[in-house]
Amino acid sequence: MSETAWILVLLAIVQLSGAQAPLRPSLEQTSLTNLLLQDLVENPLRDEYMLLVHDSASEVSSSFSVVAAAFRSHTSVVMSSMADFRLDDFPTHQVQGPNVTALVVFSSDEVFMFLDYLQLTFTWNPGHLVLVCSNSSVDAPRVLHHAVVLRSLYLVLFQLEQRRGRAIYKASDALPSAGQNGQLTFATSLRGQWKKGRFATKSDLFRYRFGDFRKAVIALASWCDDFPFIYLAGEGCKGSSLQALDYIGEVLNFSYIVQVEPQDLNWGDFENGNWTGMMGDLMFHNKQLAINYFYITPERGRDFDFTFPYEAEGFGFMLRLPPPLPQWKSLLYPFSSVIWGLVVATVVFVGIMFAGLYKLQNHHQKDSTDATALFLIIFSSMVRQSVSNAPTSWAWMRVWLGPWWLASIIVSLAYTCNLIAFLTIPVYPERIETVSDLAKADVRITMQDYGNFVPRALLASNDESLKTLGEKLDLFGYGVGYVPGGRMVLAGTHALIETKSYLFNQQIILNLSKTSYIMKDEVYSGHLSWFLPKNTPYTDRISRSLQSLREGGILLKLYREHMEAALGPAVQDKKVGRGDKSMELTLVLNHQTTGRGLDPARRRACTMCGRRNSMGVKTSRFLCASQASTFNRNFVSFYLHNLPSSNPRCVLIYIGNRRTLSIQFVAVCGKFVPILLVLVEGI
Repeated sequence: MSETAWILVLLAIVQLSGAQAPLRPSLEQTSLTNLLLQDLVENPLRDEYMLLVHDSASEVSSSFSVVAAAFRSHTSVVMSSMADFRLDDFPTHQVQGPNVTALVVFSSDEVFMFLDYLQLTFTWNPGHLVLVCSNSSVDAPRVLHHAVVLRSLYLVLFQLEQRRGRAIYKASDALPSAGQNGQLTFATSLRGQWKKGRFATKSDLFRYRFGDFRKAVIALASWCDDFPFIYLAGEGCKGSSLQALDYIGEVLNFSYIVQVEPQDLNWGDFENGNWTGMMGDLMFHNKQLAINYFYITPERGRDFDFTFPYEAEGFGFMLRLPPPLPQWKSLLYPFSSVIWGLVVATVVFVGIMFAGLYKLQNHHQKDSTDATALFLIIFSSMVRQSVSNAPTSWAWMRVWLGPWWLASIIVSLAYTCNLIAFLTIPVYPERIETVSDLAKADVRITMQDYGNFVPRALLASNDESLKTLGEKLDLFGYGVGYVPGGRMVLAGTHALIETKSYLFNQQIILNLSKTSYIMKDEVYSGHLSWFLPKNTPYTDRISRSLQSLREGGILLKLYREHMEAALGPAVQDKKVGRGDKSMELTLVLNHQTTGRGLDPARRRACTMCGRRNSMGVKTSRFLCASQASTFNRNFVSFYLHNLPSSNPRCVLIYIGNRRTLSIQFVAVCGKFVPILLVLVEGI
């Protein structure tokens, strides 16, 4: 059904329901409304590009045309009535974006029909929204809490009220808060009574609403089987992304609930016109944030909000290490086949030439030396053997043979040195390291079937190598872990494909670190981001906080800590996983780590309700922190950078088990902020 048809249907419903026309505003109310609009256009909204939308009741006001003319004289205004408003008539940049300001003036319930129409698509989302309700009988708070209104990052509502027989305009907005069961909702917050000149600037009119979430609980669309970002550990979930969310939650004053697995046990792909898995939970099941391994794709960008990318990674392949070549072949390994051919050809050529020259020189003399003996003289120098029986008449040839003896010594020394190395270290055949080589090899690929996009993407690829891999792909079921995949890798018949970080972990869990390797080539490398429902107003706030963690090096530190914790202390000083494609893991874990699909009952029993980190408990002037093991200087800088208050005077940090006192300084946003480090016993 077209948008015009929807408007006609909604108008018919209103008429059939017998809706009464709103009371006509009094002369005093009309005059006050005109003063408010004139104040807005002459002060905070001056020189703003603006979209002005009004209902029919406001349009028939005798002085609305005068106010509209004033708007046109001071600003760039696009004006429309609610009945005539069509999103298709406006380019996207006029109804969506941080630089778009929309003014909606209404005095009847027609505004609800207008908002319901806007909710049919994701198009409407002005960065700044001003609502003016000029009729006290209209349910203005209901308008303020409409889902379309809450899309805007900055918003303010002016509602007409009668107080002590006098008409006034009361300003309010909607701030995040903890609703039923602590879940994130929005509560009306009064801004005070409007007076001329009170909101003189745009910053006075619009206040930032997402500096404090007021202990709200965010519901995660998550799957605790995504090492090292979020995975099961003990009776709960942990991971580098959860720790990063802990830090952000401490700054913004919110907690979260972890979903152990999606309802349909799919990762999150667009299938048959609908989103599945965690993406489906964001769209249909009231989840508010997804922090698992998700790429930025055109489809996800169209239907969801996403943060700045925090990591780049792709899918890797794990194959069985080929067995070492037979030891007796080590005699041939020091030289390649080309070098061996040149050496043999040179020995034969020099031997024949030496024998010919010798016979030519002594053809008039009787000499019993045959050609074989002369050839052995040449060959013996190559194998570093002395000549004990040389003819007496060849003194002149010693000068001719000098370069040959020198070359023979160099070649034999090179061979001997390389032979020692090859006899000491086993020699393996050349490994498969590229996608094209894997496609040509007599090896199939395997993957767990958990609803990932890779199987379909391989089959639909225009690249011949990727398409060949898609045709050779064998899926094994979810719920049995990665043991079937490990067995196929160990048998040498398949290569296991999975995200690079997760593949490193599975290599250790399956005890394949000494018998397998991870191929250097990756497929479907991309940028990873956190995803939120479309038009979420606090997307930018979460994104900037995540970017601060990335720029401060904290995300990389968290990633390495979780990789090192799983892989063991031997890799503490090595760069693990991403960015180190040459590294091969040779460790075996002694502790148990649950892999994707293992122990479903344990996963379902796991709940995470409002877990909060103890660091960064904010007061008005101090930052108090505990737990020395988790203290990080970059975190302090990140915390101060994101503090809502402008000038924190001091940061007080309690760490350690000894008493000592020192003063240090950390540059934050171009300013030096003193940090008082107090090591207090017993913490």
